[in-house]
Amino acid sequence: EPETVPTNNGLAVQMKATLLYHLRPDGAPAMLREVGSEKYQERVVTPYFKNAVRDVTAKYPPEALYTS
Repeated sequence: EPETVPTNNGLAVQMKATLLYHLRPDGAPAMLREVGSEKYQERVVTPYFKNAVRDVTAKYPPEALYTS
């Protein structure tokens, strides 16, 4: 997901982040019931992932995001 995210000093940086995930088989019925089979990734996974990325990057200076 390409995203513009804030750093701890307020600078906005552009980055791409990747998430590998799978839906647990025992959670599939609840997902179908509560969210529906259509677009669960767009409605649940993507917003949660983007929020998590912003929360993490806001703790670090820009240099820390581009170093090993």
